[in-house]
Amino acid sequence: MSWLLVICWMGLVAFGAGMAFSEPVGRRAAGWVCLLVASMVAVVTAELWIKMLPGILGLGIINALITVWLRHPPTGPSEPVPRIRSAIILAILVACSVLASNIKPARLQTIHRAALLAFFISLVFAIALFPSLLGFGLMFVSLLVAWAWDRLWLNMPSPGE
Repeated sequence: MSWLLVICWMGLVAFGAGMAFSEPVGRRAAGWVCLLVASMVAVVTAELWIKMLPGILGLGIINALITVWLRHPPTGPSEPVPRIRSAIILAILVACSVLASNIKPARLQTIHRAALLAFFISLVFAIALFPSLLGFGLMFVSLLVAWAWDRLWLNMPSPGE
């Protein structure tokens, strides 16, 4: 059941991103509304998303591997990507997957939800501006914030200990 939610959500994001960066202004507004709805769904269901994020990133890793090999995305041979850039994207996605798998879903706090929202916003920009490294780098930073919060803040001893 949760995979159905993921597929529907990804369709909403893809549809929204496609419209948000299109030419007619009315379509742009509808696209941004779709992206806003997808963001709200992601924040409200953060416990589910944080569990599934390594798997979703795994799909991105497979696409990045194919892009490194072919020197273009699997969906568009007309869009060449330098091998070094695709290798950097691959490394960022692997690092994101490692960070996401180490975030504890049972202890999600507001900072985790904000980081997850920032991750999804960055993901939209990574897709829309592909092969720019900006969106991918921001994805990594947002997960790094959530991971660091877990490691540094939640594991600190109390003042009386």
